[in-house]
Parts: sequence; C-alpha cells; structure tokens
Amino acid sequence: MKKIILLFLLSLIMINCESKINRDLKIPNKVISKNDENDLQFDGTRISIKKPNDFEYIQKLLRIQKNPSTYIQVMEIENSSFTESKKSILKNYENDIASGKLPKEFYKKEFFINEYEAILYYVADKRNHSEQIALSFGDNEFSAIAFAVFPENDIKTREEIIKTLFSISFDKKKEANSNNLQNFNIDLKNTEFINAGNMSQLFVYNLSGKIDANNLFDNQIIIGVLPKFDNKESLKNYSLDMINRHKSSGIEISKISEKEIELKDGFGYEIYFEGKYQGKYNSVYQITIGNKNSSLIFSGVVYDRRDELMQQIKLIAKTLKLK
Repeated sequence: MKKIILLFLLSLIMINCESKINRDLKIPNKVISKNDENDLQFDGTRISIKKPNDFEYIQKLLRIQKNPSTYIQVMEIENSSFTESKKSILKNYENDIASGKLPKEFYKKEFFINEYEAILYYVADKRNHSEQIALSFGDNEFSAIAFAVFPENDIKTREEIIKTLFSISFDKKKEANSNNLQNFNIDLKNTEFINAGNMSQLFVYNLSGKIDANNLFDNQIIIGVLPKFDNKESLKNYSLDMINRHKSSGIEISKISEKEIELKDGFGYEIYFEGKYQGKYNSVYQITIGNKNSSLIFSGVVYDRRDELMQQIKLIAKTLKLK
C-alpha cells in the first residue's frame, strides 16, 4: 500500500533536464520548522503548515491552493513506519528510473525535518507544463507526504512553495479527526467488507478491518476524494488515465470494459478489468463519479474468490453517494 501511494504521487513525466534554470535547491542536511498557533492544521491529520495569505485552504482535498495550477496537498499514513520503508521507497524509485518507467529527476535530497527523516524529489510534468515537488517524512510510527505543483520555470513561485513546505510540522500530541474529510456515504451490509480506516483522504475497506501495508494482494476497496470535475469528459479522461497508472504500478491487463454511468445528480464512468500483478491474477472494478460539489474514485480489487468478492464490491458501489 505504501509503495502504491507514494509511486502514485511520484509517477510523474519529466521535461528535458537540459535547462539554463538552476534546479539545485541546495537543501541543507537539516531543516528546522517551528509550529505556532497561527499555523493551519490539515483536517484529519497531525500535519500543520504556515499557509501563505494568497493561498486558499480546500478542506476535503487537504490542499492549500493559490490557483488550480499552484498548490500543496498532504497525506498522513498512521501506523506506518517511514524509517522501515525509506530504503524500499528509494530502491523502488531508482528501479523505475533504471527501467525507464520514470525519467531522471531534477533533484533529490535525503535530509531531516526537525527530528524526522525526509526524502524530497523535484521533477516536472511535460504534459501539464508544471514542476512538482514530492516531500515524504516520518519516523517509526507514521509517514507523511506533501506534494506541491507549480508552473514550469517559475522560480519565484518555486521559492514560495519551498518556503511553505519547510514550514511543515507534525505534532504527535494533536488529535486527527477525519470525519469531515469524507465526501460520500456507503453501505457495507450483506457483504464481508468492513471499514479498515483511512489514510487522510483515502478510505480503505477490506475483509480484516486493518490496513496491512505489507500485503500486496489484499482484497480491498479504496475510495479517494478528488477535486470536482467541470464536465463528463474531464472525469472520463481522469478515469481512463488511471488505467495507465495501474499499468505503471506493474499490473498486466488482459481484459477490459468501460462505459458511462447515469447518476441522479451528476455523472460517472465505470471501468472493469482482469489482469495479473506479480504473477497473481486479479479483478478490478473502478468508478469515478462527480457532481457540482465534489468527485471521488472508487477502486475495488480482488485476488481471492474473485467472482464472489467482486459481486460484493459491485453491490457496495451501487450504494455509493456523494454528499
């Protein structure tokens, strides 16, 4: 789970690194960040940041945003050892660069934010003419991710983003209430799936009721809160792009079907496919839905008792409603 989430954020398409713009961020080996009462605490997390005055807080996305092309978004993964996963995160990233899945980054740095180990990747997205910074940090008890996007070659905005990122702090004494992050209702009755908790704006349902980061073949449903889409076509394009992300994560897809779905208030897109991951066959059912207020993606994957559990996943999907 940790690998999939981090690579989801780091699987970015780079622009040509041969540029006259200096990409060396010259990050020190230790960054000291001090928390004060005026800092913004992201709902459902123990992460705080000094929000610039010209940024807006978008609660359900855990995002501060100047505009749709300039923002910082965060995620906290409780009960997940960043210390243990750090080596595998680095190894997986380097393997993907070596295999050609990911081009070489502009800049990478391992350092400390206060007492916490941290990794920063600075890359760019050619398709969207943007640059992006992914910062992950934590200790033996948690992992946190801050993901920043801003226009390409915009040095002034980059400096503002870095200054804001390095104001980030984590307070274990604070409580994280994630109830107001959930933008949907769902009914699990008459199924074996139960609530396993959430990782900020990602909500997990499986058969055990516990998130096991080391179980690559968990039968589970993940529901992620998304920005609202302006029209059906944008939502469809996002949904289809997720197929490429599944492939990038290593899933071999052998059979696929897709269609638009009708909603009383809004629109949606459904995708079903069968495939194989690390030699084990799976079935995946994904729907992306949106209305004038918000959007979400529902993704159910099964490896065992595939027909039986997939039937339960589709039953649950029918009860899904945006708030």
